[in-house]
Amino acid sequence: MRKLWLSLFLLASGFSAFAQDDTDEATATDGSEEVEPFSLSTATSDSRDRLVLELNWNSWLNTPDALNVQAKSRGFNFYFYYDLQLGTDNVALAPGIGLSNSNIFHESFLAVNADSNAAAYGVTEIVPFPADLDYKKNKISLTYVEVPVELRIRTNPNDKGKRFKIAAGFKAGLLINSHTKYVGDDTRAGAYPANTDYVKYKESRILNVQSFRYGVTGRLGYGAVNVHAFYGLSDVFEDGQGPTANALEVGISFNPF
Repeated sequence: MRKLWLSLFLLASGFSAFAQDDTDEATATDGSEEVEPFSLSTATSDSRDRLVLELNWNSWLNTPDALNVQAKSRGFNFYFYYDLQLGTDNVALAPGIGLSNSNIFHESFLAVNADSNAAAYGVTEIVPFPADLDYKKNKISLTYVEVPVELRIRTNPNDKGKRFKIAAGFKAGLLINSHTKYVGDDTRAGAYPANTDYVKYKESRILNVQSFRYGVTGRLGYGAVNVHAFYGLSDVFEDGQGPTANALEVGISFNPF
């Protein structure tokens, strides 16, 4: 994971330098900037919104009640965008690349049906917590490499050099890590409920989670601060191999550069 973050940082730095070179070359010798009316060009320095950090409240929609997703579910995203003007400084198309991490806290176990004679053999099923179970943490964590694309519309800068912005887009991601983490009563056969000591379980790979996801995005903001949302059009689990669930992200994003 550390190597992936370092690779993304170096990629972002390279794109940033490349974009700066493009901007410099687009400047005329007399200091004026020439932009063709309907051509693609890099945006001016106050409107690139290149590096974007998103802090999210996460949830899954359309899930069985037994999953009982908790409101404290959360995550973060980090993206680098390359902003391209569509003939004017107020409208741009911005493709990007980055990482997305979500942590879904819930009150149930995910168990793969191991009965080879059952119709649901190999299917990931939901097992609700016993009513008297004492636990501290139970979560599903998913991390994706994602490619977002936004259509951005901005107002002209005000006297403070800030703009109102709105964007709509789409993003697709490839799953690179999935795991569950549980801290609480020992639920292994013969231990529960006699063993009152907390134990930690971590499953490094969640079976039947889709390796590819996609959905629609939206963003609304002023200056470097925005509110954003994502709704997953694809199911979290493979069709028929797990509970239904569509990812939802709502949060605040910051684009300091």
